[in-house]
Amino acid sequence: MLPWESRHTQEVPAIACRPIRNSQGSFDMDQRRIGDCANLLRRAPSCGKLAALPADLAPRNEAEAYAVQLAVLGDRPVGGWKVGAIHAPGPFVASVLPPALPDARLPSTLTAPEVEVEVAVLLRADLPLGDEPWTADTIGEALGPACTAIEILDSRFESRTAAAPLSALADLGSSGAVRLGAPFAGWQELDLTAQPVTLEIDGETHRAQGNATLEQTRMALAWLANHAASRGVALSKGQFVITGARLGPFQVTPGQTVTARFGPMPEIDLMC
Repeated sequence: MLPWESRHTQEVPAIACRPIRNSQGSFDMDQRRIGDCANLLRRAPSCGKLAALPADLAPRNEAEAYAVQLAVLGDRPVGGWKVGAIHAPGPFVASVLPPALPDARLPSTLTAPEVEVEVAVLLRADLPLGDEPWTADTIGEALGPACTAIEILDSRFESRTAAAPLSALADLGSSGAVRLGAPFAGWQELDLTAQPVTLEIDGETHRAQGNATLEQTRMALAWLANHAASRGVALSKGQFVITGARLGPFQVTPGQTVTARFGPMPEIDLMC
């Protein structure tokens, strides 16, 4: 198991009893609504996907969606985050994520998985809220190596694309799991937009190039550091951040083998 998959993760308190604060320091959802909404989402994989969240439980703004995210995570540690660097300079949204998969096997709990190729950045330092906000220039020393990653999307809704945006955000941004490759130290010297991206699914190859620039990626990471710290769950050493789809999503079925590659970074496999 790679070190950032199991170590230096941040234990999450019982969020259903202690909801997350919004950027103004107040609570937007009462404790019962947070817990009830999160329970619906948590039960969906085994009890059936949701057409939509009930109107009285659905988040009404981003702060409420972020509160539900942490309640969905429950007592699992925050292993990582997701943010779309291509949207720099913003606006952004983000999701907390559980630890990355410990091996190449796709969890059997995922019912309609889709896969994307991403670049994950590994954090080598904590990123607390300081006197000045983090910027693309100041965040650099906290960034460790990067790696090729596969994000496995698996919405708890009947239609991932038709889900209300705030409901999808509450559903961890539709993320089902993340598989990380071996670390690559020299990623900040690459022209990220020029790198070839490939995804092989049982020998069928899909190709793309580039996507978000290095500057966009740093901007997104700086925004995320400020966002997370302002809500009391600051980014921590050993966590990973996936930075948005470079290729995909593509649906996969049981028995298929997936291989993802990004430029010179080590490739990564997934057994469905």
